[in-house]
Amino acid sequence: MRDPLILVVDDQESQRLLTAESLLHSGFSVLESACGVDALKQFETAALDAIVLDVVMPGLSGFEVCSLIRDMPLGKHIPIMMISACDDDEAITTAFEAGSTVFIAKPINPLILKQRMRYMLRSTQAVDAMRRSEMILGHAEQMALTGSWEWDCQDHLLNWTSGLRCLFD
Repeated sequence: MRDPLILVVDDQESQRLLTAESLLHSGFSVLESACGVDALKQFETAALDAIVLDVVMPGLSGFEVCSLIRDMPLGKHIPIMMISACDDDEAITTAFEAGSTVFIAKPINPLILKQRMRYMLRSTQAVDAMRRSEMILGHAEQMALTGSWEWDCQDHLLNWTSGLRCLFD
């Protein structure tokens, strides 16, 4: 099994190198990018497992890059860690509204970076496994012409699976 591949995007070379080195020493493979446009190109061509994205960059900001990635079919679920020296409420809120998974303030503590990256990857793997399981269950229900339903007594809502819905269509 290969090491997780992380794209580190930061226009400041020293910060990009420090982040990349911290990740390399923690067992990750790393690609680097100095700008948002190059990051978007690398996202489209490399099989990335996660992205570390600086907020303040010339040209496309990290917020813009994050939003553009989230709008791409393969970008909906990739973990994105946004980093910035601006750690005020507005920057943090904007990062999460753009689609960030995690936000870390600069200067980055290498141990926190490593642990948050590992947590992001583990949680992404768990969610991906759940999605696959739901898809397999949905196919099995359709093949068996069965399904399941759930009644929410408090909100008076009825939810049912697609397999059951097909029986009534």
